[in-house]
Amino acid sequence: MLFIVSTAVLALTANASTIVFNTFGPGHSYNPVGSYNMQGASIGGFEEIAAPFTAALSGNVAMVELGLTFNPSPVGQGPVKVYLYADANGLPDNANQTLLGSGTPKAPAGTCSSSIVSLSVVSNVAVTMGTNYWLVLKPGGGSVLDLWMFSSMTGAIANSFDDSTWYTAPLFSPAFRLTTASVGSVPDFGNTFVLMLGSLTALFSVQRMFFHCQDQPQT
Repeated sequence: MLFIVSTAVLALTANASTIVFNTFGPGHSYNPVGSYNMQGASIGGFEEIAAPFTAALSGNVAMVELGLTFNPSPVGQGPVKVYLYADANGLPDNANQTLLGSGTPKAPAGTCSSSIVSLSVVSNVAVTMGTNYWLVLKPGGGSVLDLWMFSSMTGAIANSFDDSTWYTAPLFSPAFRLTTASVGSVPDFGNTFVLMLGSLTALFSVQRMFFHCQDQPQT
């Protein structure tokens, strides 16, 4: 009985959200001043930003959190589209990209260091531990001018002005965090809970039958 319960509890614990990659400081903080532009074509020309990362574990991406603000003058607040790209020899692989979702920053630039845009990934987008990827942010409209804030970590970024050709530079990594809720092939909470209840029910039934047989008079 102890073995069955312990196994079920361990399975439930293993299914908790786990960090794939994180550049935030304490309390989801980031540099309140330095940033990279994601801008639409009508605001000085199109630009998108890509941040490289190496997955710390395997699983489906469940949540993306971004340190984003917007340029208040002129007001360029608008949505950004978030993509996961594979890596192609140190650059984002244009032929292997997946849309994760979109989000809109709420705070103007220079006013805070912890305004976070969070988006849940509803499709099954898997990452593999030790594999290199790129998180790519694109402006969601022609008049968008959003800012991806610096983290305190040095690293590299890539940018593109035509959604095709990429340029890299060794600068600050932008602020973001990726988490996954499904590591490897661990069963989900609902299935594990039902399995645990079923196992306990079967165990108690066998236990009752055993004691019932013991109580029968010998012939």
